Amino acid sequence: MKKDDHDLQEERNRQGEELFNRFMKQQEENARNTQDTGTDDFPIIKQRPICPLPDASVQYQLQNNCQVREMYRGIVVPGDVHSYVLENLQPDITYRITIRACVADLTNSCGTETVIYAETVSKSMQAFIAGLKGPD
Repeated sequence: MKKDDHDLQEERNRQGEELFNRFMKQQEENARNTQDTGTDDFPIIKQRPICPLPDASVQYQLQNNCQVREMYRGIVVPGDVHSYVLENLQPDITYRITIRACVADLTNSCGTETVIYAETVSKSMQAFIAGLKGPD
């Protein structure tokens, strides 16, 4: 390799490095410009007040800009408990289970529902599985 070839290779490497650095800087600026938008782009939606009527119609809610108080039914599990065992389920039935996370002592403080479908096995399948496990 001649000295001129070596200098030419170094020059190409330097130019390539400059092009790459310029490209990376441009990409970073584009990403920053995309992220740096005004606060108007991200409005914080405030919750509507509770209607004075417990069974307010949708029309009443829209006209008075309010929402009805949600009534929660079901099993309450504290936040530090991460599992719950359902008992006395019937065999060979599909159950629809809904889960919501709520904040205690706060009106209408629950998030959206998550639905789980759980199917129980028949008595014969239960006996078969118990037979596979063997005696305790």
